[in-house]
Amino acid sequence: MYLRYAKKRKDMTSKERVRLLQLKLYLKAKQESGYKFYILYDKIFQKHILSEAYKRSKTKNGFPGVDKQTFADVEKYGREKFLTEIRDKLKEGKQTVYDADLSKYFDTMPHKKLEIALKERIAGPRILHLIKLWLKVPIVEENGKYTGGKSNTKGTPQGGVISPLLANIYMNLLDRIINNPYVNSGIRPANTLR
Repeated sequence: MYLRYAKKRKDMTSKERVRLLQLKLYLKAKQESGYKFYILYDKIFQKHILSEAYKRSKTKNGFPGVDKQTFADVEKYGREKFLTEIRDKLKEGKQTVYDADLSKYFDTMPHKKLEIALKERIAGPRILHLIKLWLKVPIVEENGKYTGGKSNTKGTPQGGVISPLLANIYMNLLDRIINNPYVNSGIRPANTLR
């Protein structure tokens, strides 16, 4: 099937060009249900794709990522310069994706690593002890059974007033590891928590 578009590609907006690509991929997949798309990586770093991705993310009021850059920071730095740098890195094959499944995050946070992170910023032994007691609080489940307690070595009580703070403190470790220059080079320093 031949697709006709009223405009030439060079006269299309980024949104129209992305839509055209989506339409072509959709039609090919519909025509040949077993077809595999092998060469899509080169589409990712096309200028109009990055530009449209940026626009769509910005309209959704996206939050800063691990690099802590906001849209205001990018605009101040220069949107085109920012997107060109991303494009160049993608062309060079430099891409890193960190996927963190946070669905069981509060349940699986290891106490020992959390305590290490807390001790980096809190010197008061009584506060540290109080937090440790908080982590060991038994939880009454809906069925009336108790979980957690003194033998508990991971997780923080969901719904507890301090749990989001502890989760953010522990998540800060991931941010530091991701932003550590040794990680991207394949070298892992001995002091990173693992």
